[in-house]
Amino acid sequence: MTVSPQLPLEIVMQLFKRMGPRVILVEDHGSLVGLVTVKDVLRFIAMEKPGYHHPSWDERGGLDGLLEELWSVIRGVVDRLGEKFAGLRSRR
Repeated sequence: MTVSPQLPLEIVMQLFKRMGPRVILVEDHGSLVGLVTVKDVLRFIAMEKPGYHHPSWDERGGLDGLLEELWSVIRGVVDRLGEKFAGLRSRR
């Protein structure tokens, strides 16, 4: 999966959540210019200004909401892997 460097971080996070990739490649005019992981996004959000309110964070400071969102991403990946392994077992 590739994205443009101009794509907002919120959309990149949604891609991780919905599609479950391990890495998203950043491409500019056909050239690879970088890559992004979920850990990169979480680190960036955590280092932002203290007053920043991420829409998925809760009102108590955000950690619970952030962890819930991350767990949701992990659960989605695990579910997809389980489906793939079940498909492999049924072919035998």
